Amino acid sequence: MNRFILFAVAVIVFTLANIVPAMAVEPIRVIVDGKDLSFDVSPKLENGRLMVPMRAIFEALDVQVEWDNVTNTIIGENLITKGSNIKLVVGRKTAYINDKAVELDMPAKVIEGRVLVPLRFVAEALGGNVEWTAGSSVVNIDSGFLRTSLGEYRFWLNKSNDELNELFVAVGKSVPKKLTDLNLIIKYRPGDDPRPTLTAEKTSKGNVLLTAINNYGEPHVFNNVHSIYVNLANNTLQKASLHYAFRFEDNIKFYKEQIILTDGKKIIFIDDNTGTISKTINYKELPGEGHQEQDGEEESYFIEGMGENYLIIRPNNSGILTLIDLKNNQNIQLYKKLLGKEEQEFAETNDVPYKGDWLKFIGQKGNLLQFKNENTIIGPDTSIYTYPVPGN
Repeated sequence: MNRFILFAVAVIVFTLANIVPAMAVEPIRVIVDGKDLSFDVSPKLENGRLMVPMRAIFEALDVQVEWDNVTNTIIGENLITKGSNIKLVVGRKTAYINDKAVELDMPAKVIEGRVLVPLRFVAEALGGNVEWTAGSSVVNIDSGFLRTSLGEYRFWLNKSNDELNELFVAVGKSVPKKLTDLNLIIKYRPGDDPRPTLTAEKTSKGNVLLTAINNYGEPHVFNNVHSIYVNLANNTLQKASLHYAFRFEDNIKFYKEQIILTDGKKIIFIDDNTGTISKTINYKELPGEGHQEQDGEEESYFIEGMGENYLIIRPNNSGILTLIDLKNNQNIQLYKKLLGKEEQEFAETNDVPYKGDWLKFIGQKGNLLQFKNENTIIGPDTSIYTYPVPGN
């Protein structure tokens, strides 16, 4: 073998030695309802089946787990539904789902001092859906519930048949209790994979406002929003659902000691002390509003600000930020009062990425309402625009 060949072989060996570590398989991530799980023993692949530590996956799925050290038996019960339970014995391929025997490809086993269980079997037996392609380093599990927490409270919304159905709550580590049936429709388009999210906010009186949002369509231009107010003192509940296309702004949620809900057609005021509706305002009854779109569908609105004598609203389709002077019964399109000629023309003619102006209500300072212009298409605008508070 000549020197050239020896040199070439050496280069190849050196190159492979440096490439192979870089191509090493990434650690497998397990994600339950959007949350990455952490394990004290890494997930293992055994004959094409993914094995994960027992306690971590059960707790992530809100399953109460019992371990019989004598018989090496694992018993898991779903704390939310109280209707799903599984039993596995370490080393045995026969498991039980609600006392019905099923055969496993891979039994539970002890690895590195921890009991590992077959991930897909456990998740699906307890009502979850597993997405994992062989060779991929990410496993996604949809438990069938939306979940969120706020302080010591934990909340679950059951997803089934394109609806958000049962609402459960638990305090600390107590067993979840069903509060009510909601029957909220999850809107989406054919071919979409609806994946709503759930968040929780604390109210001024220590109650909870839950918000479930499904962002869908291509490229995610539709928003289906469900707002659920829960008065924890007396377990009263108020809800509102709405739908926006293309544009999505933040609706105000709190005003003094009231919770503000909207269904896009009306504003609902809820007394945070009692949980009861104190007032309702229909958008179509406001001056200059309530018109019909060309397709005959009634306009939906954002509510972006309010005060004693005013509302600041935005029609979803036209996108024009509007001040409603409740004292003088007037409708004021703010872009005409605050912006220059070029910006006014933009607000009236532009439709990319959505129609209307880009004014944002900042808040009230003294007798002035403050706004900023977030239009970056024409150019940056650092000005603070002001308009007199109605009634002053």
